[in-house]
Order: sequence, then C-alpha cells, then structure tokens
Amino acid sequence: MHCSEKGRMLQLLVVDDEPLLIRAAARALRNKAAITGAHSGDEALRYLHTGSFDAVVAEVSVLDKHGRPFVFEVESSLQQWLPRLIIASGGKDIKVAQYFQKRYGCPLIYKPIDADDLMRKIEKIQARPTYSF
Repeated sequence: MHCSEKGRMLQLLVVDDEPLLIRAAARALRNKAAITGAHSGDEALRYLHTGSFDAVVAEVSVLDKHGRPFVFEVESSLQQWLPRLIIASGGKDIKVAQYFQKRYGCPLIYKPIDADDLMRKIEKIQARPTYSF
C-alpha cells in the first residue's frame, strides 16, 4: 500500500469526462490510492474546494462551465493545486498539456494511463516543496 507522508493511503482526484477511464484508474491503483472521480470540470472544482488530495490527475480536454479546459480554472483561481496537478492527455489538446508542463512543471501522462508511471509521477510531485502565488 502506498501512503502519503502522514501514513494514510494516498488520496487522488481523477478528472475525466469518460466514466470508464475513472473506473479503470481505480482498478489499476487499487491498494495504492483512494480514488475520487470527477466527470466534469465543475464537479472537480467542487472537490478541490472541499477535499484534500495528494494529487490531481486531470484529462486536459475536460471543460469547465465556460467551455474552456478545466485546468485553466485551476490556473486562474485555484493555484494552490498546481504543484499537485498531473496532466493526462490522449494526444488531443497536447499544446495545453505542454503549456502546463513548461510553465508549472506539471507532469504529463499519456492515456491509456500506466499505473506504475502514474505512481512515479505522484511520488515526484510529493517530493516537491509546495508554493504559493
């Protein structure tokens, strides 16, 4: 079992508009992390305002209520989550993913997501110091 620095199971928010992919992530990471799934940008924002997560894996093409990628809402109003953000992409919207990777150092993971690769990326972001904007 993988644990956060406080000795509890890792808490992971997975943001993807495809429910099957969230279920697949939960199966792949069974015994490694507790998964909370958000199927829309608005649902993810509610979780980020109220939850506590070790990492957020966000599919770059998930939109917010304004029709723009959810990750831009994180950038503009929830910047405290940027150090914990992992961008997932199936190849679509790769320029947005690369922007977050270059500007904020957000790890990029390609779909289909490999559980071992994801765990390495989670461990990497947990080793980073947090920062504020």
